[in-house]
Amino acid sequence: MVSRIWEIYENFSEIVYVADMKTYQLIYMNKKARELFNIPSLEDVKKQLCYKVLQNSSSPCSMCTNDKIAEGCFYEWYYFNPVIQTSYSLKDTIIEDSGRRYRMEIAINISDQEKQKKALDVAMNNETLINEALKYALAEPDPEKSINVLMEYVGKALQGERSYIFEQHGDFCDNTYEWCAAGVVPQKENLQNVTLEDLSAWYSQFKDHNLIIIEEIESYKEKSPVLYDILKPQGIHSLVVAPLMSQGKIIGFFGIDNPPASLVSYVYNILVLLGQFIVSLLNRRDLFQQLRVLSFYDQLTGACNRHALDRVLLHYKKEQSAGVLYADVMGLKAVNDTLGHSVGDKMLIDAYCLLNDQFDSQDIYRVGGDEFLVIAFDEQKEEFLSKIEKLRTRMNAGKVHMAIGSVWTETLQDKELSKIIKAADEEMYKEKRQIYRQSSQYDRRRKD
Repeated sequence: MVSRIWEIYENFSEIVYVADMKTYQLIYMNKKARELFNIPSLEDVKKQLCYKVLQNSSSPCSMCTNDKIAEGCFYEWYYFNPVIQTSYSLKDTIIEDSGRRYRMEIAINISDQEKQKKALDVAMNNETLINEALKYALAEPDPEKSINVLMEYVGKALQGERSYIFEQHGDFCDNTYEWCAAGVVPQKENLQNVTLEDLSAWYSQFKDHNLIIIEEIESYKEKSPVLYDILKPQGIHSLVVAPLMSQGKIIGFFGIDNPPASLVSYVYNILVLLGQFIVSLLNRRDLFQQLRVLSFYDQLTGACNRHALDRVLLHYKKEQSAGVLYADVMGLKAVNDTLGHSVGDKMLIDAYCLLNDQFDSQDIYRVGGDEFLVIAFDEQKEEFLSKIEKLRTRMNAGKVHMAIGSVWTETLQDKELSKIIKAADEEMYKEKRQIYRQSSQYDRRRKD
């Protein structure tokens, strides 16, 4: 009866074997099993012990399922067989015949599924790392900080000593973002205006969408002496670098320095996936900067506008000193009426340039058609007054003249900045009236 059962499995596409549960002697192996374990015939099978043939063991296997199986049902489990380097899904049951108990096992090869699962696990790990990095990066409202957060997270996750981004401008590349592990000397300031000619060995690979992998820097000495001389002083012994591509063009590259040798292939995979996300963040930064310019900067002069001033009035620190200067461009309306607005626009631009020669651009606001405001925080009184005197000297030597009023306060603790601005405005009008009285150049009836 049992032999007829075995006949059913003889040409079965999966491995089937039967062993005596008491003696571990093999009773049957189908054709598939015999071929796999190099056993010529059924007669040869019966001379073998299951644990010796199947597991290359000198004693019964510790994972033997004899105490787990029962007649009339299958016990299912999974096992990687190190002898034949294959993963199996196993189904075990008991067959009784003539008072003897036999263990029958059907082994289904799942190596392909295991490989797929491992590939999926790797992919999921890659996806998880990138998703986590982007989650933290995009949580930052400031795109600049967002990119820095991303580089730090990726640098730490990939166990590198340094992560970085280079952006191309014309025939040069600048290291624009950098994260360094503890004890690693930052290199960003030393890596500005690197020529594309020096990077030609990399760019030739980037054009084909290839990454650069250097596992040992000394091997690069002869291959690219120029790059070797750039990399070696930075303490780099290995790296992985990937191109940044936008609309089919190389816009820069990013990379990881000195990752563990065991992680190089993993770093490679992450950088392959990460490139487009970094490009998106850079585009987001550029768009943010453009919107910021439109929102907070005067389009004619480049000075900050009233929206920017409103933000300052809401968020300034009261414990700091402040020098406030209010300026009115004299004669603007007359110039617009007689010479045209293009000449008047040039006059406003020149006025801004005069102010910017003395004060930081972020401290200068255009608050009206012909009015500018300067708010210089944390500036000593002597320095503030000195800048005003230099401004007056420059105006006297030029064609653009402004009426100026100024106020300096040691602290804003008990004062409202808006009231100090108003006081500077009043001082400016005092000077403006004085200019009208002393000069016939300006028509008082015109509201300049």
